[in-house]
Amino acid sequence: MVSLPPNARSFGWRPLTRYALALFATLAVIVLRWGLDPYLGDSVPYISVFPAIIFSAWYCGLGPSLLSALMALVAENYLFSRPRYSFGVGSANEGVQIGIYLLVAGFVVVMAEINRRSIRRLDAANATLESRVQERTAELRRQAAELASRSELLDMANDAVFATQEGRITYWNRGAERLYGWTREEATGKDPGELLDSRLPMPRNQIVAQVTQEGSWEGDITQVRRDGAQIVVASRWSVWRDEQGKNIGWLEINTDITQRKRAEESLRELTGRLLRLQDEERRRIARELHDSTGQMLVALGINLSAMEAEDGLPPHAAKVLVDSQQLVQEMTREVRTLSYLLHPPLLDEAGLNSALRWYVEGFSKRSHVMVNLAVSSEIGRLPRETEMAIFRIVQECLTNVHRHSGSTFAEIRVERGPDSVRVEVQDEGRGIPPEKFGNPKSTGGLGIGITGMRERVRQLGGSLQIISNESGTLIRAELPAPLSAVQAGAADSGGPSPM
Repeated sequence: MVSLPPNARSFGWRPLTRYALALFATLAVIVLRWGLDPYLGDSVPYISVFPAIIFSAWYCGLGPSLLSALMALVAENYLFSRPRYSFGVGSANEGVQIGIYLLVAGFVVVMAEINRRSIRRLDAANATLESRVQERTAELRRQAAELASRSELLDMANDAVFATQEGRITYWNRGAERLYGWTREEATGKDPGELLDSRLPMPRNQIVAQVTQEGSWEGDITQVRRDGAQIVVASRWSVWRDEQGKNIGWLEINTDITQRKRAEESLRELTGRLLRLQDEERRRIARELHDSTGQMLVALGINLSAMEAEDGLPPHAAKVLVDSQQLVQEMTREVRTLSYLLHPPLLDEAGLNSALRWYVEGFSKRSHVMVNLAVSSEIGRLPRETEMAIFRIVQECLTNVHRHSGSTFAEIRVERGPDSVRVEVQDEGRGIPPEKFGNPKSTGGLGIGITGMRERVRQLGGSLQIISNESGTLIRAELPAPLSAVQAGAADSGGPSPM
């Protein structure tokens, strides 16, 4: 603040006091001049009163200073100018002196008044500024208290919360201290990517672009604690903007999901093992039906044919034998179909194209659903696990079309890419109900069929996409199949021969 001289406020004097002071100062100067009269004589009669005029103008205000100047003029003219004790002007020189006195006295009074008004304006401006400073200080204190309160709330959170500006950590809560092991003092000012050895699921510039454009990003990040332990966190990034909307940093909230990821990985491995065991069990049952049950049915048919060839059979017995032979033939066809559905031998012997065409043809006959199958000519032989996954996906999709969609048409497309195989199954049915499609993990969700498809695709490192509406459902699976793996898989193919 600017320190003002005491005269800027006139000491808070009342008007009567200021007039009295001006008169007293003027009288004091006149008395002093009277005492010095024997030495000064008629010289400088008007100069001696200027101290009183200056005092009055500076400390007492416009009215008192004008009164002081007028009183001094009268006293000087009457007491010290020739002719003395007279109010007349004795000479032209005397008139010039009076004129100069009035001019200088007026100048002093005017300048003092201008200065006083300037000081009053400065006082008012300083008072306004001081009031604003106090208000701003109170606002900053309120914001600081609010920020401290929020900071305490963030410290109470179990999640790790930290903020960065210009790539450096500026805030680090207690949850981050507990999760990562670094204290706030140790982490502040560090690059979080380097401090935590973060491995992002995508390039950092893509994440930054998404956060800048959409305001947030979520994903799983692998990081390293202070003790060297590797953890997985569910990370949420949010943009930090100032009052003008300019990006000034990032806010990152991380939740430790290491145990959950380990449980999911264990569950995924278990599911993969169950799927492999299921396929092996289907293969075993198919072989048992083919080699055991099928052969016994063939033998039973031969025996019935031999009995039918015997002469002298009663008509009723002959009819029973004919009916039994027909039943045996139907049972043989059913066992053969069941064996093929459990594990189609064509999948091992001729490849995916032939197995799919055989299955689609039989499915259309059994369900009366017209199926259009389009398999790329470049498909070739794929690894056994990939061919089995594609066959099971098509099998499950067509089963759902027949049981749930109500569609009379389905289209299957299998296309070969440079490093992957894409499978699409589309129908024109009623689609998946929104309550099931929106929450597949809830009771009554998408069911174990689609869950099994997801796990098969995930085990092979692929992706599964489901698009469903009132116009139908599209299921798209993409499985990795590099050329080297395809050649190796073709060499490993093998299985039971068809009956």
